Order: sequence, then structure tokens, then C-alpha cells
Amino acid sequence: MRDFYGSVLDAAHQTTLKYAANVEGLDKEIALLRMKLRDALEEGPESFQLMVRGMELLVKLVSARYRLSKKAEKDIASSAANVLRGLAVQLFPESRDDDA
Repeated sequence: MRDFYGSVLDAAHQTTLKYAANVEGLDKEIALLRMKLRDALEEGPESFQLMVRGMELLVKLVSARYRLSKKAEKDIASSAANVLRGLAVQLFPESRDDDA
């Protein structure tokens, strides 16, 4: 029986998939996602939605990594959202909606 993904991957990707399958934990993925979030922040406000989605993914990865409860996951997500909102206000004050 052939590997589920192997039938659609070229030889280079099959080798990469075998290597990736041997990686344990999520620490490297979390670090890579953090790096990509930083890159998106440097690109400017048009990347903000991508940052938000990336942060949501990061929260899920951290939750899975440390097997957090749903409440702890929601608390982390809320804290991360507050941080992102604070960054957005400081970095892009001109895009902020005034309620006045």
C-alpha cells in the first residue's frame, strides 16, 4: 500500500515529508510562526489580518503543545488579541476608528 501523501509528491517533497515526520513536538513550528508574525508586522498594516490569523494558529499550537484546557486556551487567545490590538493602535494610529 502506498503512502497517502506519497502518490502526489515529487521525490524531493517525499524526502522532506519523511524528515518532517521524525520531528517531535511543536517548538520549531511555534518559533517559525513567531518569526513569520514578526515579518508580517514589519510589512505594515496590510499584513495585520494575516498576523491575527497567525496568532490564532500560534495559540492553537501552544495549546496543543502544552495540552491546555479550553479555558486556558481562551485566556491566552484573549491576551494575544489584546496585545495585537495594542500594537495596532501604536503602530497604525491613523487607521484607528474614533468613537467621538
